Amino acid sequence: PNLKFTRNRIASILSNDPDFLKIVKKKKLSWEQYDVLLRHLYDSIKTRDYYKQYMESPSDSLEEDAALWRTIFENEFEDNEELEDILEDLCIWWSDDLAYALNWCCRTMDELGKGSQWELLPLYMSQLSEKAESDKAFITKVLRTAFANYDDYVARIAATTTKWDSTRICATDLSLIVAGLAESEAFPKMASGIIINEYVEISKFYSTPESRAFVNGILDKLINTE
Repeated sequence: PNLKFTRNRIASILSNDPDFLKIVKKKKLSWEQYDVLLRHLYDSIKTRDYYKQYMESPSDSLEEDAALWRTIFENEFEDNEELEDILEDLCIWWSDDLAYALNWCCRTMDELGKGSQWELLPLYMSQLSEKAESDKAFITKVLRTAFANYDDYVARIAATTTKWDSTRICATDLSLIVAGLAESEAFPKMASGIIINEYVEISKFYSTPESRAFVNGILDKLINTE
């Protein structure tokens, strides 16, 4: 039998890494815990052309092993409803971060394929680093400014959108515009274009298809022309 997949070096690297094993133990992860998902993933992978090419390839290298896993992450995990359901059961916010996590998985595979040693990234809030404290202070200042000036911001938005009934503006759009105004006021030296782009990008994921243009237009008018 062709045992190339079972001998893939990436699995061996991770299964023998003490830090990786500590995380698995801490999270109480096991093959049996998600056996249905794993079976479905494997059944899907076996039908893919990239898997057949890997299994039939005469080459045998760490780079090829890592490239296979990168392709698996790209093709099998993104837009996987079964995986998203599992993540939402664990935490309703986690599925939103899946694309970001998969991007890091792919980057990690690229580094492992070059022979780099696998390292567990330091947990973002594992210690009160200067970066973490700076980000926390930034968010806190934006939110406090938004709450303190909410009525004023809504009034300014209403005055700008005279053709719209302000009570019927999408709640998400209203919140994003208020946050954008708050950030602009809390950090006046920050370029307005950066602020506007931030909230336009958020609107693409969490609001309506028309929201990006609406949020962009209102923030641009309120921040750049008033």
